[in-house]
Amino acid sequence: MVSMTTCGVVVYGRGVELALSADAAVRAGADEILLAGDPSDPIFEAAVRRLRAVAVAASSAGCADAFNAARARATSDLLLFLEAGDELAPDACARAVAAFEARPELVAFCGPILIESDDGLHSAQWTPRAESVLEVLADPRAVPPLFACRLGSRSGELDPGLPGLEIPDLWVRLLAAGAAIGCSPGPLARRRALAPSRWAGRIDSPAYAAVFDRFIRKHERLVADHMQGLLIEREIGFARLRDEHAALLRRRDAALAELAALRAKAAHHRAFLAHHAMDELDWGDLRRPDPVSRDWGYARGGPVDRPYIDAFVRAHASDIRGRVLEVQEGELTARYGGERVSRRDVLDLDAANPLATVVADLRCAPSIAGESYDAVILTQTAHVIDDVEAVLRECHRALAPGGVLLATFPCASRVCLEYGPHGDFWRVTPAGAATLVRRVFGPDVEVQAFGNVLAQVAFLHGLGATELSQAEMAAGDPYNPMLVGVRARRRAARSRKLRRRRGVVLLYHRIDDAAIDELDLNVPPDLFAAHLDALRRECDPIPLHDLLTRMPEDLPERAVAVTFDDGYLDHLRTAAPRLVSRDVPATFFLTSAGLAGGHEYWWDTLERVLIADAQAAAPLTHAGRSWPVDTLEQRRALLRHLHECCVNAAAAERERLVSLVRAWAGDAGTAARRSLTREEARELSAMPGVAIGAHTVNHLLLPRLAPAARQTELREARQAIEQAIGRAVDMCAYPYGGVDAAAANTLRASFAYGVDCEPAAVPVSFDAARVPRIEVRRCTPDDLTARVAQLIEAAAEARPAIQFLP
Repeated sequence: MVSMTTCGVVVYGRGVELALSADAAVRAGADEILLAGDPSDPIFEAAVRRLRAVAVAASSAGCADAFNAARARATSDLLLFLEAGDELAPDACARAVAAFEARPELVAFCGPILIESDDGLHSAQWTPRAESVLEVLADPRAVPPLFACRLGSRSGELDPGLPGLEIPDLWVRLLAAGAAIGCSPGPLARRRALAPSRWAGRIDSPAYAAVFDRFIRKHERLVADHMQGLLIEREIGFARLRDEHAALLRRRDAALAELAALRAKAAHHRAFLAHHAMDELDWGDLRRPDPVSRDWGYARGGPVDRPYIDAFVRAHASDIRGRVLEVQEGELTARYGGERVSRRDVLDLDAANPLATVVADLRCAPSIAGESYDAVILTQTAHVIDDVEAVLRECHRALAPGGVLLATFPCASRVCLEYGPHGDFWRVTPAGAATLVRRVFGPDVEVQAFGNVLAQVAFLHGLGATELSQAEMAAGDPYNPMLVGVRARRRAARSRKLRRRRGVVLLYHRIDDAAIDELDLNVPPDLFAAHLDALRRECDPIPLHDLLTRMPEDLPERAVAVTFDDGYLDHLRTAAPRLVSRDVPATFFLTSAGLAGGHEYWWDTLERVLIADAQAAAPLTHAGRSWPVDTLEQRRALLRHLHECCVNAAAAERERLVSLVRAWAGDAGTAARRSLTREEARELSAMPGVAIGAHTVNHLLLPRLAPAARQTELREARQAIEQAIGRAVDMCAYPYGGVDAAAANTLRASFAYGVDCEPAAVPVSFDAARVPRIEVRRCTPDDLTARVAQLIEAAAEARPAIQFLP
C-alpha cells in the first residue's frame, strides 16, 4: 500500500550551506521544502525561487524562530528539521514517514549523523544518547540536532529564550511528559568533518553561561529530583573524557615518534638517491609529448575504460530486461540481458549502421514512442552530443515508469576527433554527472566513480587494459576518477518512496534431525518449522522470482525468499509439507545426475563411512601422507582433508577418490540420504508455491572447469530438469557458491539468474548472475529474523557491488 503521509523539510541557516542542504532535501524525497532565513540574503532568495520552496522569515539565526515559524506555514503531515550544512540521506523522509506510520504514538523521531571527511574516504557515526531526562540534563550535547515531528502533536514550540539549548529543552519537556520518541538505526544525514563545531561555537559564546543558567532554572524541579544521578552521570562523563584524552595523547606521542623515525629514514633515502643521481622520477617511455598510441588502446589489448564500463553494467544487469534500447551496438544488452530481454533495439543517428533498428537524433526523437522501454543503455555517448540535458530528457521520456537508464560519462579522456573537430564536447566529475541526471530524473540516481591516476595516464597514452593489473584497475581514487557510471530510474507513478534493497534470500541444505552433521548442513524439522513461523511473523516470505523481478516499490519491507540446494529427498518429504502448510513459497535447486534413480552425494558418503558407520581400520594413505583413524578427531581431520580434495576435483577424480575410501573402509552400507528421482522432482514441482531451479549436472566447482565442461554442466542440467518436471527453469545455483567471471558469464548464456552464497541482502539493482544468499544453520528463530533485519538495514546504505573478477 502506498503511503499517504507527507513529509516536509525545514532548513534553517545562511549562505551556500543553506542552499546545499535544501538541494539534499529535494533528493531525499521531501514533499515540501521550507527555508528559514534572512529574506534579504541573495542566496536565500535564489534558493527559494529555484526550489519553489516556502520562504520562512526568521528573526534570528537561531533554530527556535525557524522551527516555530515553519510549523505555522507547513502543510505536510510531518516536519523534518535540518540545520544548514547537514545533508539528508536519500531515504531520510521515507524512513521518517515509515516510523510515524508504524508507531502512531510517536511524537518525535531522530537518528544518527554520519561525519565524513571531505574526500569521502573516512567517516564516523555520531549517535544520539538522549533517551532519558537524566541523560539530557547531564549532557545537552547528547540531543540530536536533526529530528522530525508530527504537526499537531504535543511536541510544542522551541523556546527562543534558550539560544543553543532550544532542542535539549524540547527533549527534556517531551521525555518528562512520557512522550514516545523513535530513533533510526541508520544515519539520517551526513556532515562534513571539517565543518566548524557547533557546540564549540555555542560554548565559547560569552552568552552561553547565562543561557545555560536559564535552562537549569527552567527545569529546576527535574534537576533537584535527579541531582544525585546527574552528579554521577557527569562524573562518569568526565572520567570517560579523561580516559579518551589520555588515550589520544598516547596515540599522538606514538604517532609523533613514528613520524620522526619515518622522516629520518626518508632523509637517509633521499641522500642515497641524490648521491646516485636517482632523485628524480623515472618517466621511462612516458616522458614524451605524444601518446604511445592514438587508437584508444585497441591494438594493445583494448581501451582502459572498457573494463570499467563492463563492471558498471554487470553490477546492474538485473535492470536489463524487457524492452531495451542501446546506442550504436547491442553487445551489452545481449551479454547481460540474455533471456530477460523481450525486445532489443539499437539506436544510431547514422542510418548506415547495419545494427541500427532505430535511426534518430537522441536530442529530439519523436519517432520513439514515450514509455516504450524498460531500460536504456547509454555508455560513453552523451559527451559527444552538444545538448546533454536534451538527451537525458528523451531517455526519460522513452522509459516506462520504473524503467532504468544506465549511462557512463568520461571524467578524463583524449578528444574524440573521429567525430570531427566539433564532435566532442564534455567531461564531467561524479558530482557533475549526478547533477545533470537529477535535473531530469529527480532523486533516484546512483553514481559510481571508477579509476585512478595510473588508469588515467594509461588511457591518455593509449595503452591497453591488459597492460594494467586487476589490482591497479580496481583501485579507486576520488581525486582522480577516470569514468563515472550513473543509474537513474524513472519514478513509478504510484511510488513516492525510494528503495535501496529488495530483500534477503535464505539458503537451506538438509531438513534432517540426524545427530551426525559434521558439515553443518542439517536444520532439524522442528527448528525449521519454528524458522518458518518466525519468518511469517516478522518478515514477508515471497517467491524468489518475485523478489528478483518485481518493481521495488511493489515489494514488502522485509521480503524474504526461501531456497534449498542439492534436491534431497527430505525436501519433498519433510520441508515441502511444512512450507505448504504455512503458505511459504520456496525454490529448490536440483542437480540432474541423480534424477534417473536418486543417489548419495559424495560428501554424505564420506561422512557416513568415516563418522557414522566408522569401523576400526588401518591408516589411509593419501596425498603422500598416512592418515590414522583411531579417534574421532583423527577421522574428522581426514574428512576435512578429503572434502577439500573433492570440492576442487573433476568428476572422474572425485569418483575415484570416493571409491578408494569406500574400498579402504569395506563400505557396503546403505545411504542414509539421497537425492530426488525424476518422479519425485515432478511431485515436488507440482506442490503449491514451489519453484525449481538447476544446480548443475554433477555438483562440480565451476571455476575449476574448462569452458566446454562448464557449458555442459549448465546446459545439460537445465535440459534434464525441464524434461523431468515439464516446466521451464530459468535460475541456477552455483555449487559450493563457487563463481568467478568466467563461470558467471557462462551461466548468463543459459539462465536468467544465478545465485551464489555471498552473505548480503539483494539490492534494488544487482548483477543477475550474482544474486547473494545467506546460508541458514542451526540458529534460533529470533537470531534468524534479527540477521535478516540487519542485512536489510545494511543494504539501505550500501552501494551496488562493482567487482573486477579474475
